[in-house]
Amino acid sequence: MGEPSTTSGGVELGYAEDSPAWKLHRRYFPSKIGGFPAWLDLHSLPLPSDLQCGSCSQPMSYLLQVYAAHDGDPAGFHRTTFVFVCRKSACMKPGNSPAVRVMRCCLPRNNSFYSSEPPAYDEKLGDPVISHPLCAVCGCLGPNTCSSCKKSFYCSRAHQMLAWKSGHKEECAGIKDDEAVLKGKNMETAAIFSEYELVVEPEELEGKKEEKTEDEKMLEYQKLLMNNAPTLNDTSADELDPFYASAAKDKTFRAFQKRVKQNPEQVLRYDRGGVPLLLSDKHVPGKGVKNVSRCSCGAPRTFEYQIMPQILNYLDQEESLTEGLDFGTILVYTCSRNCHSESIKYQPEFAWVQPVQSEGRGPRVEAAMEED
Repeated sequence: MGEPSTTSGGVELGYAEDSPAWKLHRRYFPSKIGGFPAWLDLHSLPLPSDLQCGSCSQPMSYLLQVYAAHDGDPAGFHRTTFVFVCRKSACMKPGNSPAVRVMRCCLPRNNSFYSSEPPAYDEKLGDPVISHPLCAVCGCLGPNTCSSCKKSFYCSRAHQMLAWKSGHKEECAGIKDDEAVLKGKNMETAAIFSEYELVVEPEELEGKKEEKTEDEKMLEYQKLLMNNAPTLNDTSADELDPFYASAAKDKTFRAFQKRVKQNPEQVLRYDRGGVPLLLSDKHVPGKGVKNVSRCSCGAPRTFEYQIMPQILNYLDQEESLTEGLDFGTILVYTCSRNCHSESIKYQPEFAWVQPVQSEGRGPRVEAAMEED
């Protein structure tokens, strides 16, 4: 479906849906989750150092991208934001976390890479060529090459080692498909998340319902514990107990829970210039988003969208490569001027993380949204 609306006037929700891989290629300007990034500008990709975790210094994983043009800005006719995350839960700090990076890229309608006319959806068409080699593991810029075959490229030593263990050791000497390797070969390693199309639809809310009393809410909670029916596979009722006890005191969380229950499969909420749906009254950006830094151009950043915890159910995380990516919600703020730079095509933006609990890790938020 279409891209998100570019002006505030109603929240739009993103849903993860299966799609043929060719429809998510960069020539179609997709909004999507996982797989390789569908880069917009093809000449000036982010450096590997731009996509390292600020805590552990390991390469981050590409999480998603959102295509949303900027109204009234000819230089931003095409506009995509890219989100990268560290898979280590210990790195996912509350607030301006070092484990999340957001990059924004813009192009005018007439550019060096794409036609000025809408693309024709044809599986046989090829993508515009990227002039730089890509990492065979993650699809990001790959300045390092295999010393043996000289044909496979990597963003980092970590991904080179992963590729070696994932099959490159056996195929290295016999690689003949130069084009596939040079332009980024999807090795289907656990370094990338499962790929889905990100489909955006207007949020639909039911009419106002009568608020349940505290006694009714407590009865529901006790019923849940008796049935031992949390949504996480390995989460016991005892583990959920302190989470619910804390959440019951948090009006912000209850409002979050009530709103999300109406569309429980949402993985993203888009509302540029609006306000986020906060998970908790703890670790908030502050009134007037006082904790959100200004863009490098000097303009204030405004809220654009937030990533919901339900997305974690779609990522198929590989236990050998992660300590358990977990978060409550990730709020993304972007430059209000949608500034452009000839020297930096992928502009860094701002992300704010609200954790599941105020202290330590806890069950994912969807556990608190389980219907009776």
